[in-house]
Amino acid sequence: MGDGGVAPLRRPVPRWWTIIIFGVTGLVIVDCLWLLWQNMVDGRLSVTGSLLFGLLALGVCWLVVAAVGMIAYRQFVMVAVAPAVVVLTGLLGWFGVPEQFGWLVSKSHFEQAAQTCDETTAGHRIGVFTVEAVQRKDGGCLFRTPGGFVGGSGFAYLPGGAPPKSGEYDERYRPYDGVWYRYSLS
Repeated sequence: MGDGGVAPLRRPVPRWWTIIIFGVTGLVIVDCLWLLWQNMVDGRLSVTGSLLFGLLALGVCWLVVAAVGMIAYRQFVMVAVAPAVVVLTGLLGWFGVPEQFGWLVSKSHFEQAAQTCDETTAGHRIGVFTVEAVQRKDGGCLFRTPGGFVGGSGFAYLPGGAPPKSGEYDERYRPYDGVWYRYSLS
């Protein structure tokens, strides 16, 4: 309350500010959804890196617009949506929810492909995943996906279990789901 018991008037929120905050928030939501998709399908690191850079640029824009909105117009709820979406996206990614969901909807397709293990280097889809190559190895089948660093990574169907590491540049296997492993080249 101000002098004489009269509450100070709140400045009206200009249309330009509302359009900008909704635009930035909308782009943050799209970027985060695309990041979740990339995580779900074990997408290319270059795309993930570009999305993270875009999110950083949007964060800088958001900071400026949010500061104006909170200081000049006392807009706290509209300003809080974008960071809440980013935090939720980070938590989902941290706990592996997108990857687990992608595997859940694709596992039966991988099991069918593993039965024949038709070797190929032609890119194709298995479930939601892009598979760049299929290779027979160690009594099982390797499915290389675009994610991972230089050497490659993917899913390995190894009913006899993961083979012991034999060399410095051999695959590393991490148990994933029963006879399925995640592998990466070291």
